[in-house]
Amino acid sequence: MNPAAPTLMPNIEENNAFFWQYFVEGASGFLTKTINGELALVNGAPVTMHSLTFSTKRENDIVRERIMRGNFNYGDEIVIDIPACIS
Repeated sequence: MNPAAPTLMPNIEENNAFFWQYFVEGASGFLTKTINGELALVNGAPVTMHSLTFSTKRENDIVRERIMRGNFNYGDEIVIDIPACIS
């Protein structure tokens, strides 16, 4: 893999839609289902990616193990089993 230089990432995130199904902290996105209508967290609402949320501690542990095993660079891919919630 040949990741982009960290200095280029803001421009790439701003001008490309290929981050669909990828978690990029700070990237813009849209909700794909209504979470809470009273708080305006509805389908199509704009969001900023903040963190990953897992259903179980085991899912969290699996991702942490994958991160700790490797020597990751900015832009490297870590595959997360579906479904995972991006919040």
